[in-house]
Amino acid sequence: MRTVDALKPLTAGELLELWRYYRERVEDPLERTLLCNAAILRDSCYCQGEAVYGDELEVLRDLTPGEMEDLLLRLAEGEARRHLRPSAVCGYEGGMSRWTIYGSCGAASRQR
Repeated sequence: MRTVDALKPLTAGELLELWRYYRERVEDPLERTLLCNAAILRDSCYCQGEAVYGDELEVLRDLTPGEMEDLLLRLAEGEARRHLRPSAVCGYEGGMSRWTIYGSCGAASRQR
């Protein structure tokens, strides 16, 4: 995993744009979720003021699913929260994860 020293949360509008982009282009929900989450991390991860990742594939090649989940939760809950819960996957409600990150308001919610 590359060094990330700052996480820049996206606005709700930016998250919506990413979700719409992948919803229109990728049919499979798991693939769509992975690519959307990778795009969120691409746009949010910084080291010494520079973007850590150039594209979604760099994110997917560098991070394990658990590392992606940890970073997404840190974004959603504000970086101060250090006791992270597993399986934060934006917008995917079945199979390998039941966590959904909602917007940039810092809330993660467990689907029941």
